[in-house]
Amino acid sequence: MSSPPENPYAAPTVEQPQAEDNSLQALRREYLNHETSVKGMGFLYLLGGGLIGSVMIVALYLTLSDATKPSGMQVAIMAGILVYSILQALVGYSIRKLAPWSRDWGIVLALPGLILVPVGTVVSIYFLVLLVSKKGRMVFSPEYAQAIAETPEIRYRTSIWVWIILGAFLLFLLFAIFGSSF
Repeated sequence: MSSPPENPYAAPTVEQPQAEDNSLQALRREYLNHETSVKGMGFLYLLGGGLIGSVMIVALYLTLSDATKPSGMQVAIMAGILVYSILQALVGYSIRKLAPWSRDWGIVLALPGLILVPVGTVVSIYFLVLLVSKKGRMVFSPEYAQAIAETPEIRYRTSIWVWIILGAFLLFLLFAIFGSSF
């Protein structure tokens, strides 16, 4: 017995996604805010490392080109800060890529900030919470990396209010910098 002929006027059928795809999408959506916060923290590490490193390169150059002989301790401290800033930038970049090893180094780099009362302490505690929490462990896990690879269409959307506040802040900053020169 043959099957009935295909109806050309029938509604098209859509294959249902596999259950695993749905679970990966659900996993990604559940941890997307935390992923974005961790990547933002990585950007701050990258930015801080880049700025501090640039300042230390200039300071080392000026110190070593000075006619007076700098002490070995001065050069050692500046070189140590330069190495720390390079490590911080590298870890920040790796955190943005959610490399599993960068989580441990991010924790190590957050610890010295605890003594910089009050702002450094608050920021470092926030970074530690992001990295040490259950959500932080999940975001750096191989399972979550698979979820990211298989759900590239899922992206974090910044609220319009955040953009408005950021724009107002930048305008205020521009007026503060250039307003005094007019």
